[in-house]
Amino acid sequence: MDPDDGAGVTPAETGFAPLFRNRAFLVMWLGQVFSQTADKLVFILLVEIVGDLSSSPRVMSLALALHTTPNMVLGAIAGVAVDRLDKRSVMVATNVARVVLVVALGTFGPHALVTAIALAFAISCCAQPFIPAEAAAMPLVVGKAQLLQANSMFATTMIGSIILAFTLGEPLVQWLGTRDASYVTAAGFAVSVAFLACVRYQFPDQRADERESFWAQLMEGFRYIRGSAAIRRTLVLQVAIFGMFAAMSVLAIIFAKQVLHANFSWFLAMAGVGLGAGAGVIGQLGSKWNKALIVTLGFMACGLSLAALAASGGRSANMAFAIALVLGISAALVAVPLQTRLQELVSEEMRGKVFGAQNTVLNIATTLPLASAGFLVERLGITEVIGTVGALMLVAAGWGWWTRQADV
Repeated sequence: MDPDDGAGVTPAETGFAPLFRNRAFLVMWLGQVFSQTADKLVFILLVEIVGDLSSSPRVMSLALALHTTPNMVLGAIAGVAVDRLDKRSVMVATNVARVVLVVALGTFGPHALVTAIALAFAISCCAQPFIPAEAAAMPLVVGKAQLLQANSMFATTMIGSIILAFTLGEPLVQWLGTRDASYVTAAGFAVSVAFLACVRYQFPDQRADERESFWAQLMEGFRYIRGSAAIRRTLVLQVAIFGMFAAMSVLAIIFAKQVLHANFSWFLAMAGVGLGAGAGVIGQLGSKWNKALIVTLGFMACGLSLAALAASGGRSANMAFAIALVLGISAALVAVPLQTRLQELVSEEMRGKVFGAQNTVLNIATTLPLASAGFLVERLGITEVIGTVGALMLVAAGWGWWTRQADV
């Protein structure tokens, strides 16, 4: 299916309206809604299980870091596999596996910390092919002219899933218990499978280089990245924003519990509301804006928001939640244009390899903050660490603006 012809979309159209006429996109989007919500509920389940078994920030930080470790090892390999396989089949198979493992996490995880972390590790392993498959399938179901809107819509609903999961996840676990909450989470993955199985697009022609070794194709993806200054710049900026996401996923839990004495999921949900609002605005109006300027302003706003949060010292929970809202909006101004730009830069035959390599790089960038955040808080203090992350965002803003000429 030609995404433009099949959906009746013309390049001049802007906003989300053209996407709603594209059936392939809508089905994939609905599958993403349920998959992303279930994925965030897995995070809540892990936090609740680990929190019940240990009160140490260090243990929490290590558990979340180990949950992301497969991303570093398997991300690029999964990307190569995606180039060889049907993207739809990859997304379906990975979610079927997660159905089984999430039920096991809720059933056996609460009885031993090692078991919980091992099952979370396995769930993360199964998730790795899904990310590059989804990214590589996007340009197959929408036209290039609608990529920004499609990414914004995916980002908006991904953030909506964060809001839903972080608002309802903790009460759900407390109300139903870990085992029954895991059944609800597994059901989300199962519904996603039903939608994703219905995605239709024209499968690209098989290429002769599929006879090459896995390692050769993996290295080809990294060589492709090294050969483009624009792609390298985009990845560096993505590393910065995703590293901030990772650090704050731990710091927000500690800040909410130790400083605000509030439900950590409320703080994360407010950031999610901001992310959704920012992604929605980008989807409607972003095609008319200068992407380099928006990304720079987004980084600056992230840095200033984190500095304000550190300076507030948790004196007002309402102020902290308002800052979380602004932080989410600011992060969306960075993340959505960067992902769209990467999809524009990468040729169709290289998307699986490059998105797999991207997944590996970004997950290394997220694992390090996850692993170190708890240790740094114990040594330096929570507000000091948040302030440092804010300063790094301001550095990223300056570097991104200084190097913007490379992105042509």
